[in-house]
Amino acid sequence: LEISSITYKDSRGTLNEDVQYLMADVQLDLHVSIGYEGVQGSDAFADGDAEVQLWRQETMLLNTTSLDEEWWNISDQTPFTFGDLTWTVKVVPLNGGQSGPNDEISRTFTIDPTAPSVIASTVDWYDHRIASTSQTVQFQILDPVLLPSDVRVMLWRQWIDDVDLNGWPSADEYKERSLVIPTDLTSSTGLYTLLLDDSMGSLGQKVAGYLVGVDASGQVLEDAGTAEDGEHLFMYQIGPDGPPSLSATAMSWTSGANPWLHPSQPYTLRVDMSEPNGASDLTTVEIQLASNTLTSPLSYTWDFRTDSCTSNSIHLIVHNCQMLALDGTSAGPYEKDTRLVTELELAWTTPDLGDTFREPSVKIIDRAGQEVLQTFPALRWRFSPSLMIPQDSVSLVLTQGTVLDDGARIPPNSPFELTGSLMFETTEIIPDFNCSVDVMFAGQTFSAETFNGVWNVELQSPPTSGTIPLTWSVGCLPPQGIDATEKESSVKWMVVDGLGPEPQEVQTPRPGSILTAEEHEVTIVLSEEG
Repeated sequence: LEISSITYKDSRGTLNEDVQYLMADVQLDLHVSIGYEGVQGSDAFADGDAEVQLWRQETMLLNTTSLDEEWWNISDQTPFTFGDLTWTVKVVPLNGGQSGPNDEISRTFTIDPTAPSVIASTVDWYDHRIASTSQTVQFQILDPVLLPSDVRVMLWRQWIDDVDLNGWPSADEYKERSLVIPTDLTSSTGLYTLLLDDSMGSLGQKVAGYLVGVDASGQVLEDAGTAEDGEHLFMYQIGPDGPPSLSATAMSWTSGANPWLHPSQPYTLRVDMSEPNGASDLTTVEIQLASNTLTSPLSYTWDFRTDSCTSNSIHLIVHNCQMLALDGTSAGPYEKDTRLVTELELAWTTPDLGDTFREPSVKIIDRAGQEVLQTFPALRWRFSPSLMIPQDSVSLVLTQGTVLDDGARIPPNSPFELTGSLMFETTEIIPDFNCSVDVMFAGQTFSAETFNGVWNVELQSPPTSGTIPLTWSVGCLPPQGIDATEKESSVKWMVVDGLGPEPQEVQTPRPGSILTAEEHEVTIVLSEEG
């Protein structure tokens, strides 16, 4: 008995004798022909004539004494490991039978658990280059087992391949080109080189590309870009490098100059900048709202890849941040004149420096290290967390009684209302957020929510007579907030009068007097508790 043939298959299909590498965690199928020498079909192997075994290294995985005529069809899952593994098929005769010269066949594969990946490129996702007859672009690829030899570049050149003339690559416009492959593929990393002539391109035209490839184990090259819009591996615009610039009026608030800023108020800040190689060339865009305060500059930075801003300051909350063209549309990677628009607010924890001004600044740096820093003294600002209820905004609305200069005189159990407004002390700006006002009357505290800075509380006088203070204060402040309401004048005296006037006596004319037909003075004494 002997093994006539073995066919190996994995996810790539049938493996010939030259294939040495297998992916980890894939199914390996074996199709083994076993029988007596020179005999095929149902007579080649009889059940019980021999035991057929499958070994991986020193471990027997499967065995049988019964075949489908002469065939043994089996599968194994390649382990998630690294290095060489040997599979062996053995025929062990039973019942006195003998084995032939091919009673044992082994095959060794190298298991490759990792796919090759692009880890670096000498041209960025969006970049710029000076045209050259020998333009060189290099890609660094990582594969710890064996570097792939089958790697090509899909290249797009605007002056040749832009069929739809839209200035950007489309999936069907890329053309395949070869790369210079490293000579030593056993190294874990290697440089793959693209040589091209882009001297025919005009100033401002673009070159883009991505890589395709597969390693010896059949794993596809990763992180190499695709033909989808914006998913290329590299793109560059033909043109010289130029420095970024900022004008002295580059920064502005959409609401105009703000000498005072308040917590939890929405603000929109605009910063205009210019970069001859486009916004994608900017590696650093940092805005500091308080550049003259070293301990807390209130800074945030913009990132081109995400088109968003991040801040490490607990005192600054960035809600939205986007780089736009000056006409308000989204800025492309090669847009030269752009505007960074940021929606932000300050936290209540922002340090209150009193009358100390904070001065904003902008710093931008491009990939060549060219830097520009601009401060904006005209936009200096101060911070105030002080809310107040203006005295002249508070008024009483009575259903009974009389309003007095310092309060009101009302009967017991009489409903009335107290209304007022709420604003920031230094600017008299109405807060954009909801806030509560606390009203204290007759031993109870009543709370009212503001709406567009206006609040209203419904109250009722007690059943007993007396003079009761009615006071109010800002109720929504966190510990860092300040209630700037004037405490001395924030009171109205409510006189609750439960008894009406009562006549006591008639003083003139005296009782029993005889009156003549002329004018007489009548004097009545009244009693009034209030």
